[in-house]
Amino acid sequence: MHVAVIGAGIAGTLTAHYLTARGLTVTVYEAAGQPASGASAANGAQLSYSFSDPLNDPTLLSRLPGIFFGRDRAFRIGRTPRPEFLGWGLRFLRHCTAAGQERSSRALLELSRRSAQLMPALLEQHMAPEHRHRTGKLVLLPDPASPELERRLAVKQELGFPVRLLDADETIAQEPSLTTWATRPAAAISCATDEAADAARFCRTLSEHLMQQQTRFAFGEAISALTPDARSGWRLTTTATTHHADAVVLCNGLGAKALLQPLGVRLPLLAMEGHSLTLPATAGSPRASLTAHAQRIVFSPFGKAVRIAGFADLNGPGRQPERQRQLLAVARALAPHAADYETAEPQGWSGTRVMTPDSLPIVGQLPAPGLFSNLGHGMLGWTLGAACADAVAAAVAQEQDR
Repeated sequence: MHVAVIGAGIAGTLTAHYLTARGLTVTVYEAAGQPASGASAANGAQLSYSFSDPLNDPTLLSRLPGIFFGRDRAFRIGRTPRPEFLGWGLRFLRHCTAAGQERSSRALLELSRRSAQLMPALLEQHMAPEHRHRTGKLVLLPDPASPELERRLAVKQELGFPVRLLDADETIAQEPSLTTWATRPAAAISCATDEAADAARFCRTLSEHLMQQQTRFAFGEAISALTPDARSGWRLTTTATTHHADAVVLCNGLGAKALLQPLGVRLPLLAMEGHSLTLPATAGSPRASLTAHAQRIVFSPFGKAVRIAGFADLNGPGRQPERQRQLLAVARALAPHAADYETAEPQGWSGTRVMTPDSLPIVGQLPAPGLFSNLGHGMLGWTLGAACADAVAAAVAQEQDR
């Protein structure tokens, strides 16, 4: 069975890995010239297995007026809502309830738990130690723990995640660099088993390994159309040529919508642009991966660098240079010694993550024979990558066995 994987980011490369491991013949088609050129290029770097929380949180509703009127730095919505944004937004609001949040949270934690089982062996094989940081994660809280937070922690603990609630003194003891921050946290959630690693470097190393296993990567080939074919299964069209495959797995984010629309398949996917900066580490850089909950930004140490990432721009791309400058200003004001802000120009990145209204990725077979998806991971593509790729590869292999 020959499987075409569209997209060579984390989702596509890991999907190719698990398909190849099942003995299938795989070709990966990527419009760019190398792997990890889109959302995987410079994401937040955190493998946040214990903190795969959905966006459809009822507490977000209280922030909506500030978001719509541009007073919330973490989120930005375009001034002219697009029809697809309005439809997606209504679905999002329907999921933005206590029951919806609970349902999404448990499903995401189950996927995270599976990824946490799969990823360590892959990282050990394909990631050099200097590009991996295994000192845990802290989510920094501006207020003491509430009963609702403690309930959510209990759910994580019930599912096997070793999370702990720390008071202010315990937080500083675990991460001494926080003494230099402008605002010290009132509490934190800690998990020693979460880590940070360079997703793009991993993706490129894994793709090189797969090429040695006879998995083909076709770079610079943008698929413009998918057509069912009675003889071969699927015909994939580019501007220059036509390819054939028995099955297709879409791992190309928002680009999948244009390929699926002529087939009558509509998925509730919305582009959410995020931003990051990569700076040299200093003596005051954090040892653990940190999430500043109030500011909605993360600090991820790996190697000799610190990746600072955050923000969510919906309904069309934001003003990228401006948003990167805002991210730098927020990080520098909050944590003035967390990175070398002076001697090096930050490596800025802005990229599109694709979200679903309930924050759950769309993984598995679509309503067409031989057509599958691994899409919609939002901010959790790196964390959920192994579990989702393994699941869609299992679904493809199951169809082959029928």
